[in-house]
Amino acid sequence: MDRIASFLDGKTLLVTGATGFLGQPLIEKILWTCPGVARIQVLIRPKRQFGGKVQSPRERLERELFESSVFDRLRYRHGEEFEDFLDGKLSVVAGDISHEGLGIEPALRQALQETVDVIVNSAAVVSFDAPLDQALELNALGPGRIAAFARECDKALLIHVSTAYVCGATDQSVPETIHHRADSDAAGPFPPRQFTDPENDIASIRRLIEEVHAEGRSPDVRRELVQALVQRRHGRGGGRREPRREMIENLRGRWVHNRLVEVGMSWARERGWNDTYTYTKALGEQVLVRERGDVPTAIVRPAIIESSLSEPSPGWLDGLRMADPLIAAIGKGRLRSLPLDPDVVLDLVPADMVVNVLLAAIPKLAEDGGLAVYQVATGSRNPVTMARLHELIIRYFTANPMLDKNGEPIRVKPLRFPGPARFRLQHRLKAAPLAAAENGLQKLIDWGTFDVRAQRLKRRVAATSAALEKLHYYGELYEPYLNLDCRFEVDHTMRLHEWLTDEERRRWDFDVTRLNWRHYMHVHIAGVKKHILKVERAGTFELDDEVAARRAAVSTIGDLLDHSAARFPDRAALQIQRDGVWERTTYAELAEAAREIAARLRALGLRKGDRVVLWSENQPEWGMAYFAASRLGLVVVPLDAQTWHREVRSIARFTGARSVLASRACAARLPRAGEGEVLLDVNDRCRPFGGDDAPHLLAADADVPEGAAGDGEVHADDPASIIFTTGTAVDPRGAIHTHRSFLSNLFGVSRYLSVSESDRFLSVLPLYHALEFTCGFLAPIYCGGTVTYARSLKPRAILETMRETGTTIMLGVPTLYALIRDDLERRVLGASRSPLRSNLMATTKQISRSWERRLGRNIGRQIFSRVHQELGGRIRFFVSGGSALGADLYDDFRALGLTIYEGYGLTETAPVLTVNPLYQSRRGSCGKPLPGVELRLYHTNRQGVGEIIVQSPSLMKGYYRNPDATARVMIDGWFHTGDLGWVDADGYLYITGRSKDVIVTGAGKNVYPMDLEAIYREIPEVREIVVVGIPDGLTEEIHAAIVPSGAQGEEARSTIQRATQALARDLPSYHRLQQVHLWEEMPLGPDGAVDRKAVRREIRERLRRREDVRRAETRLVIAADRKPGNESAVREKLERLSGVPFADITEDSHLYDDLGLDSLKAIELLLFLEHELAISFDDETAASLETVGDLLTEVRGRGRGDARPQRAPVERASNGRRPRAPGIRSALPYAQRKPLDRMLLGTA
Repeated sequence: MDRIASFLDGKTLLVTGATGFLGQPLIEKILWTCPGVARIQVLIRPKRQFGGKVQSPRERLERELFESSVFDRLRYRHGEEFEDFLDGKLSVVAGDISHEGLGIEPALRQALQETVDVIVNSAAVVSFDAPLDQALELNALGPGRIAAFARECDKALLIHVSTAYVCGATDQSVPETIHHRADSDAAGPFPPRQFTDPENDIASIRRLIEEVHAEGRSPDVRRELVQALVQRRHGRGGGRREPRREMIENLRGRWVHNRLVEVGMSWARERGWNDTYTYTKALGEQVLVRERGDVPTAIVRPAIIESSLSEPSPGWLDGLRMADPLIAAIGKGRLRSLPLDPDVVLDLVPADMVVNVLLAAIPKLAEDGGLAVYQVATGSRNPVTMARLHELIIRYFTANPMLDKNGEPIRVKPLRFPGPARFRLQHRLKAAPLAAAENGLQKLIDWGTFDVRAQRLKRRVAATSAALEKLHYYGELYEPYLNLDCRFEVDHTMRLHEWLTDEERRRWDFDVTRLNWRHYMHVHIAGVKKHILKVERAGTFELDDEVAARRAAVSTIGDLLDHSAARFPDRAALQIQRDGVWERTTYAELAEAAREIAARLRALGLRKGDRVVLWSENQPEWGMAYFAASRLGLVVVPLDAQTWHREVRSIARFTGARSVLASRACAARLPRAGEGEVLLDVNDRCRPFGGDDAPHLLAADADVPEGAAGDGEVHADDPASIIFTTGTAVDPRGAIHTHRSFLSNLFGVSRYLSVSESDRFLSVLPLYHALEFTCGFLAPIYCGGTVTYARSLKPRAILETMRETGTTIMLGVPTLYALIRDDLERRVLGASRSPLRSNLMATTKQISRSWERRLGRNIGRQIFSRVHQELGGRIRFFVSGGSALGADLYDDFRALGLTIYEGYGLTETAPVLTVNPLYQSRRGSCGKPLPGVELRLYHTNRQGVGEIIVQSPSLMKGYYRNPDATARVMIDGWFHTGDLGWVDADGYLYITGRSKDVIVTGAGKNVYPMDLEAIYREIPEVREIVVVGIPDGLTEEIHAAIVPSGAQGEEARSTIQRATQALARDLPSYHRLQQVHLWEEMPLGPDGAVDRKAVRREIRERLRRREDVRRAETRLVIAADRKPGNESAVREKLERLSGVPFADITEDSHLYDDLGLDSLKAIELLLFLEHELAISFDDETAASLETVGDLLTEVRGRGRGDARPQRAPVERASNGRRPRAPGIRSALPYAQRKPLDRMLLGTA
């Protein structure tokens, strides 16, 4: 239970200062987290506008609150009912705390005193240099009036917002107490930084105010004002007659205002404070304590409040705060020096942390009563020095420069830090020439010489002089704080934080020790630029003109194909090699095939909005079917070719799919056609399996007339696909994507990684995967490139295809890139032939890295030219996704002269969120957010690591038929990814881990434990099961902890092992358990649920102990078997790949059912045989290997290098002409292949 929200439920609040910087997010947070609050009464005074018009309190409420960006997430939540919601919660009370009785009408005042439960006073004049009369009424006397009002209320609590700097000019530690109460023996009525009696100070201030007003009415001041007005009029070409009375009175008011500022600052510093603001706030605390009586009261003292860390949105602020003018001046290159001590701590605190303290103090105050003081500051627990802040600001603007008026980036330079005296001298040296120039130009104007040019030049000089004076003024104003080295204690505040529950801390976080300054300054400066300076579109959904033009021309996926077919009709779009023959499909042929299939689907009764399942391996026919369905407005549900047949039917039922578009190989795996199930043959232009006698989808009206319902035009916001990230057994999550979301992602990626019509893509990832679909299919089709579908994931086959097709771009997963690297190093560079060659390769790679690091040039292409020849010599770049790219793997490719550009995204975001820009890739980073993507870190720790949350134009509409799952990830308009990361000063994202429960395999598959648990729980021998991922190099292995339904022991383990393997035979490789561990009872957490972290820790410990034992046993078994070395080496390799103990690997063990090899591990095994044992298999032989015995039989029959010859392929283009170069032999047709070989075709 959330005690803060529960306490405020049904309560009435009175809030002052609601239109201010702190009041706005305070009200927003209450309305967001405590929708049960009965009413918030907002005290607002009328406001006189320029020209004399008075703005009523109601008008101010609507303009300054209702229209504020602070309510953006509430607008998202309530939509068209937003204003009605605010009207139902907020009421305006006309009043002013500078007036007696708060300026509220007596009847309304009485009603409020009977109903108000909580009063929050945040009203104040917050300028350091406010006029003394305003500061007295609002900051000093206002709190006393609020306290008197609270004392007359029936049941109110009082929360008062003060400032930590009420301590005055001190360098001591500042406790959370009421300061400045002078001892009885204090010397005089005004001891420094102490109050003997607040009334003494109030009387003195009023006397000073009256003296200023009297001086302003004196004849001397009047003559001075008249002379200034006459001189100004003469300078503009007017006469010298005396000004009108109203002009004199207006100028007298400004004179009095400025004089009250000067007198206030002088009096405050004489009393021991830095400025009028902190002095009058300290005085206000004394008055409040005197007037509160026995009203429960909390005083909250924030330090320097800056933009929000996370709520209502990261970087939100309203108006320039203390540091912001200086930050803006640095970014614009106008500030060169500041009078500060770089070793002094500047105590900044995010606004949302202050808001959370204010609200957390309310139920605690109700519980404890009395008087409490909470300081919200960072200096004592998480200090940041001026030097560190300066470094972070310079780094930010170096990486993200502001632009000058010509659109050129502004180069920033580090500041100098002179002492106050030198700072003033430097200012005078700069100001004097400007003043002399301005006076000289004025004389030229008076003489009539170069009148027009002199006036223009004088305005420029005057503007420069004014800017210089403003910077100097800020330096002088803030100089005390830039050198104030005190520490505000926060013991009370941290105890308040500890009083909260874990869930309450998550919602009401104010733990300053978790604040990461690098991350916060990045957020803050971006917020200043977005909300105040309005100089960039960071964090918005806007794309630039080029992207906008593309989106206007192509608004649906069907438009995309039509666009390219018109531009590149005769260019090859898709190609694949089958049985040694290349089959190529041009853009014109692709568009024609899509139209033909669309007409057939429509004739079968499919209409716009119908769902169809697309279940096929990678091939050109996949794209034809998808474009056809897209043209008709169908919603495609793409599935992996390895998907379990039971799951295919389950997804079809769940989505209400009216047909399954299946390849012949996939359809052959269905045991029998289900009742009413309509299967269409992808390999036969989507004709029904079974020929013309197959049932149509519409029995009664298969021939629907043209223009009937469902034939509507396809629009950008119509659903295009439902992509499932989980199975349907437990919590089905099918992400609904529109045409717009896919195309937005496509255009965004193209800004960082450009693609042209000359590019040749090699497709190795499955097309149902959002990354391959958007970036490996739609991207080349849009740009006129050519896509080649790989026949195998074997590195040698991939490299041969690259050479033959002139591949320029490939998308892959880290494990595949690791296999390619190993193959290149062993086979091309000969690293495995001798230690000398291995050392030479390592040294050469080190030279390549050092050259780039020191001279900024990559020479890998020159010194590893054989590698580039092996790749075909045309590779532009590789892209990696799916799982984290290891730093060593990145470095190795970089040393070879090849860059792997790592990206990050999710199926729910179609999918790319970040990617490394071309030629700007960073090691270990997954890049910068795409244009239009707003990425923030939620609930960061002190290292700046937090959950990645995003807003993106490519974000899904939601999960199909699962609003609860959608609500869990879509919070406040932000998608919570469940991934953890941090962002550097240049905006590059680094992933550190996951907070969600998902296993990422080496093939980039996201496997959800709950899906596997639901599948394997069907086994009778399993009473309880927990599936976890255990890291193993670049991948995660799937382990299961199982509590047997019967007795424990070796027999139970063998029984369960056989049952899981039998069930796994029908499952895709990434749904197979790689190791099973028996448990007596599952460990439980405090909430009674299984403690998955404890299970994972125990499995890791078991594996560590087992590894020690296994090494010893393996040596004994090898010695006892006395089998040929090759056989022992093969079994050792199988042990490492599968995790199955050496002794348990028999000749009857099935390679993919019992040992759980997936496609990439099978390839690694074949590479091991080829490179380590010089035994290579042709495709037919590899496809026939199913058991360990099959494998060992082949190994025994071959000596080193005894490989069976391969037949030369015959290539024939679709037009019948022979190609220029020979092709490579493909294996059997997909439908005729063994399960192991099917896994080698990119479907794992």
